[in-house]
Amino acid sequence: MENMELWHILLALAIASLIIEVFTLGFLAGALGVGLVFASIGAAMDLSNEWLLGLFAIGSTVAFFTIRPIIEKFNRTEVKTNADSLIGLTGRVLDCDPAQGTGRAMIGGDDWKIEFEGELAVGDKVEVVDRQSIVLTVKRITK
Repeated sequence: MENMELWHILLALAIASLIIEVFTLGFLAGALGVGLVFASIGAAMDLSNEWLLGLFAIGSTVAFFTIRPIIEKFNRTEVKTNADSLIGLTGRVLDCDPAQGTGRAMIGGDDWKIEFEGELAVGDKVEVVDRQSIVLTVKRITK
């Protein structure tokens, strides 16, 4: 290890940053790793410390603003909760008050408070179209 030069150290730090990025989110460590690769190339060419700092800054900034948006685009996944999975389910009206537009329905094996517009009677088949907390908005399914 007697011939360890600055570019070796910078490259080792770059590899460590890229490994850290595997376990984190946001691509910050990865962008710093790319900047360290730029700086290590400059160090291998015997550039001054000012140049190395500039290469590090440019490499990190370019990587952060070009690679990160691409990664974010592919990482976006909308997580559906169990409550959101109720939308589209069907059930039967157990009780309703057409004047208030409220009632109860058996949906997915559970008794739910419902809201609706229009005409609805006990025994009608309904479909869930929206959810607000523990109240489901339903519409009547016509045959």
